[in-house]
Amino acid sequence: MTIAALLLLFGAAATALAGASGGGFAAAAEPAADSAGVVAVSVSPSPATADHGDRVAFAVDFDIASGWHLYAHGDSVFIGIDLKGLDKAPLDSMIVKYPEGDSGEFFGETVSLLAGRGRVEVSGVLRTGAELPAAIDLELELQACDSKICLAPARVPARVNLISAD
Repeated sequence: MTIAALLLLFGAAATALAGASGGGFAAAAEPAADSAGVVAVSVSPSPATADHGDRVAFAVDFDIASGWHLYAHGDSVFIGIDLKGLDKAPLDSMIVKYPEGDSGEFFGETVSLLAGRGRVEVSGVLRTGAELPAAIDLELELQACDSKICLAPARVPARVNLISAD
């Protein structure tokens, strides 16, 4: 196990213990229980409109609290963002575009970092015969870290509402 992985596990365990022990670690503010506490997620447009056989596009936007960062999709060291639930969407020929992130260093490892605001862009062709309106329940899997610790990973919910363009 790499040093970075050990630090990641220690940070998540310390955060969990602090919450379970009523704040056993001295802190000015109560730490977030998991990564969902420092990342807000929304979908645009809402609702998304399309006709059967047409390409529909939407985005899952995320806003990371100041002082925290996430890891880009596909990061080889830490848990990168990943949009879950697309396999249940009534869309074919899907294209998912994740933000690339900026190269950085965290605990001595070269990583691809995301800070501030970001967007995962999704498009696909609405299947013929798909029932509309439809709700697609997605989750943005992520792990937030600051300069000292990583919070426990989380799946932050996001709902895409699809309606007919007619």
